Amino acid sequence: MAKRVEDSALDVYAHLIAASKRKGAARVAALADADVELEKLRAFVRLCREFQLLNLKQHEHIARQLSEVGNLLGAWIKKPDA
Repeated sequence: MAKRVEDSALDVYAHLIAASKRKGAARVAALADADVELEKLRAFVRLCREFQLLNLKQHEHIARQLSEVGNLLGAWIKKPDA
């Protein structure tokens, strides 16, 4: 499970880097890919909590961080040329 979480987090990061280097439709596509990967990451983190691989405090911290990334990503998706 740790490998899945790590790979997913790195994929989100890679899509964000790609989006920062692209323009127009290619940027929007990279942002959409990052959004999908972020949702997968959230699901993996929830599973980690359910499997008791994370305690409640760890899960809450990670969830807050992922929420902040989601808010920033959502803003960028709304204004991709910003």
